[in-house]
Amino acid sequence: MMMDEEPIGFDLRKVEYTNMLPEHIEDVRHMESLTFGEVWSRESYMRELTCGYGHYFVALYDGMVVGSAGGWLLYDEFEVTNVIVAPCMRYKGIGERMFWHMINFVVSEGCDLGNLEVRYDNEPAKTIYKKFGFKKIGVRKKYYDGVDDAWTMQVENMQQPAYLKRLETIAAELGMG
Repeated sequence: MMMDEEPIGFDLRKVEYTNMLPEHIEDVRHMESLTFGEVWSRESYMRELTCGYGHYFVALYDGMVVGSAGGWLLYDEFEVTNVIVAPCMRYKGIGERMFWHMINFVVSEGCDLGNLEVRYDNEPAKTIYKKFGFKKIGVRKKYYDGVDDAWTMQVENMQQPAYLKRLETIAAELGMG
């Protein structure tokens, strides 16, 4: 079940970050519809979860889905396909922590290069991505709905000591281990 309103006494420390399972798909699709208007099909998510290169994660609070993130890890390169936080749970640190868990996982799997697209005016997301070392490398004109531009962003050298230190520093800032 996806959370539809912020719980009374919300405690960020109680959010659990784990692998997405088939039983999470409908809640993730609901978050997608509220966030983007469009949704991936259940079959698309099932393919992502079983193809061997799709890695998707959820954030759970009291067993309810409050966020999702994932992408494709091919050899040493990761392509972020989506990052979503339930509307009632935004601006609480869930997205940044979920992104850390995802990036930390792909780095542990040997990832050295990360790519993503982000809507040009999505300042909260761009702030998080920049914190993780992603830099703007280009623009995809009218990428979203044939209207809005996307920034393409990339981070390199994710296996180098400087990047691993960056992840440690972020984890410490977020109070994670």
